[in-house]
Amino acid sequence: MVEKANHAAAQRWWRTLGDQVGIADAQAGLDTVSARLDGRVRKRDGQRTTVGELAEVEPLRPVPQLSYPAELEVRRVVSPQGLVAFAGNA
Repeated sequence: MVEKANHAAAQRWWRTLGDQVGIADAQAGLDTVSARLDGRVRKRDGQRTTVGELAEVEPLRPVPQLSYPAELEVRRVVSPQGLVAFAGNA
């Protein structure tokens, strides 16, 4: 459920954000969308819940003891939308 809420924010808000929108306006817009998404009625085991409550019962795994032994360094240009092209993906 938490992943679905993140997907909704990315698809419904981020992709519609214009290039001319400043950081403060973007943050205000994201705050509005987040409040609306979190206020939606969701059910878990037949009980009403929110994304925040769902996130509390889906804890992150602990940080690995050792980092993955790989390094890759490339230079790329970041688009106004925050996308970075790499190996055919953005």
